[in-house]
Amino acid sequence: MIYHCLNRGNGRQRLFHKPADYDAFVGIIAEAMDHAPVGLLGYCLMPNHWHLPTVLRDVEANALRARLVAHAQDWRWGSLAARMPAKPPVALSPWPVRRPPDWASLSNEPLPDAQRAAARERLARGRPYGDADWILHTAATLGLDHTLRPRGRPRKTETKEENEK
Repeated sequence: MIYHCLNRGNGRQRLFHKPADYDAFVGIIAEAMDHAPVGLLGYCLMPNHWHLPTVLRDVEANALRARLVAHAQDWRWGSLAARMPAKPPVALSPWPVRRPPDWASLSNEPLPDAQRAAARERLARGRPYGDADWILHTAATLGLDHTLRPRGRPRKTETKEENEK
């Protein structure tokens, strides 16, 4: 399973106030990976929140979308930049699928609104992300069928007798 961990400052308060704060957090991620290695696919540290993502293109482009940099790979506290040097500050796991060779270029293009909305809905609902058949199979296998239904109680439908009145 792939998860997306996210943490925000209370009331959107800043978590990181200076470059050393970001660097210290990257160091904590690296230290945590030494003690309890997990499949970390990427990350992005923003002034008031951080991501350890599953939807990498959206997350790796976060600093670009927030207009903190001109190019996504220029944000030194994101995994796209970390993939560029010979020795990244955090050991990132290999992707479970082949990464497109033009990944940096793709990350600098806006994610289509419909695709971003679908990804955010899936994250908010804990819904599997993928093609329709895979989503149905995975939801059934993991007992996540409820994430595929609309929230709340189903609306009552009028009975035949009520319609005849």
